[in-house]
Amino acid sequence: MQSAETYHIFVVTPSYNQADFLPRTLESVYSQIGDGHYLVADGGSKDASPTILKKFVPEKKNFSYYSHPDGGQVNAINAGITCMCEWIIQQKLDPRFVLFMYLNSDDVLAPGAITLIKQAFIDHCQDWAVGNCQNIDAQDLPIQRDIQLYKTFNRWLLHLIGYRWLYVMNPIPQPSVVIKASAIEKVGLFNPDLKYVMDYEYWLRLWKAVGAPYFSSQTWSHFRIHADSLGTLFHQKQFAEQWAVAKRLGANWAWLFIQKMHNDLITNRYQVIKNYDSKNS
Repeated sequence: MQSAETYHIFVVTPSYNQADFLPRTLESVYSQIGDGHYLVADGGSKDASPTILKKFVPEKKNFSYYSHPDGGQVNAINAGITCMCEWIIQQKLDPRFVLFMYLNSDDVLAPGAITLIKQAFIDHCQDWAVGNCQNIDAQDLPIQRDIQLYKTFNRWLLHLIGYRWLYVMNPIPQPSVVIKASAIEKVGLFNPDLKYVMDYEYWLRLWKAVGAPYFSSQTWSHFRIHADSLGTLFHQKQFAEQWAVAKRLGANWAWLFIQKMHNDLITNRYQVIKNYDSKNS
């Protein structure tokens, strides 16, 4: 019978100018990494991030970082995947028992998450898994529980309907997605031509290549909402790119119409939140 020690996890944190939150991210991952590996891909930050990373390195095993321009988030994630493949060869590991995830430098892993993640892969045979994700504010306090419940409900629909529900929306929380290295070998790298929905596009390709994920109700990560996170312009650009990706990857006119209606609804909701916050700030 497999044990949690059978699996090794490789975590990548793409980072740029997130010194205010980076120490919390580092500690949340490194405290759990065990015999896995943690790579921070800093894109040449102009704030205190390089200093924070340099101080974090001494006497730290299974940790590495770089700090130089790398072409942005997608390139950093792909560089992390390349490093993982090299690490697998060096450590003589079986890709079927190596788990990959990426966590942005303002998000954090939940306490005990890696143990829960490994156990999920022991108990279930899927090539990737999706956990719950809780939204937090700049002070690490839980917020937006209504959005969390809404996305949880839509993950239930996704489980019932299948990947086509992704043509409507993306309820899969990126910080709580974990993928076997063997599945990444089949799917390839993230699409560097995408700026906003590279994860959404990858979930569609992944689902079609290796099947549905295992959905866990356990909280594996915390997604941070802070200044500029709710910009309406950002959501308009994100939804435009998402619509184009869905169309390219097989969505028919009916799914695209439903997505458009949903995106308009969400954009209007965020505009209301933004207006409310500006009046009460």
